[in-house]
Amino acid sequence: MLRGLASIISACACAFSCGASSAAAEEAVRTADAIRGRLEPSYLVAPLAISGLDPVWYEANVVAHFFVHRDAWRWALVLTPKIVVRLFREYSEPVKTPSYMPRLTLFLWSEKQLAAAAGTSYFSVGLGHHSNGQAGPVFLPGGALNHETGDFTTNYVELAGHLLDRDRTWLGWSRLSVEWHPWFAQQQRLLGRYGSLFAELEATIVERLPLDGRIGASVGMMLNASPRSSEGGLVRQLERFPVAVTYAVGWPDVELALFARYYLGRDYYNIWFDRRLHVLQIGISSNISPTLGSQDSP
Repeated sequence: MLRGLASIISACACAFSCGASSAAAEEAVRTADAIRGRLEPSYLVAPLAISGLDPVWYEANVVAHFFVHRDAWRWALVLTPKIVVRLFREYSEPVKTPSYMPRLTLFLWSEKQLAAAAGTSYFSVGLGHHSNGQAGPVFLPGGALNHETGDFTTNYVELAGHLLDRDRTWLGWSRLSVEWHPWFAQQQRLLGRYGSLFAELEATIVERLPLDGRIGASVGMMLNASPRSSEGGLVRQLERFPVAVTYAVGWPDVELALFARYYLGRDYYNIWFDRRLHVLQIGISSNISPTLGSQDSP
């Protein structure tokens, strides 16, 4: 009788302590998981061109993240194969010169656990590649870029600092990065034309809107190249600052989000970089952060 009563009391105590541990675990998230939840998502969009974009049925960003990490480590190595494709509204609906953009990124941080009411900072250094798989001449006889078969290749190093605070509704995540394309790792015909030094600031402006909504924005800066898509001096200077604003909505525990993005700036589609895009994109993206209850903006 006493042995049975003791067993019941022991079981109740265990259940209580396990419940407390579980509740405590819910209040904190591993920093590695928080970082994983802010990685770039895949997306599929239908562009509504305002100017600068040839007729396109859709644009797809296909991204996979291979996250190498152990719980004892305060770093992670992430291999990211990435392809951006556009299906053009032309005969046979061709996909022209896809962007092949693999990269390898090392993330470093100090806090192993991220409490619900605390923020953290982390850093990253990455090696990236961008090409289009073509082998034709870069320029046409008239001097214009050869969008159809022109060879495009560049490699770069990226340094970035990240701030993350899960408890903040405003500016809960931000990222400042600098990207350097060394002259010896870039196609010689692109030197002085594509650029070799870029900076970008990204931020989540506000979160926890209805339907798990989020508004994010980014602004970049081309530090040492002069865009050539316009003859106007003022416009050419403004083209140095690409801007994007994204509004996304999702559902808890569902790895899918709907979003709309406005973009104004240089075309990011490999050898089409001489175009100035003014576009509204509407589509779907993967929600890769169910643990955090929100999706990353594309």
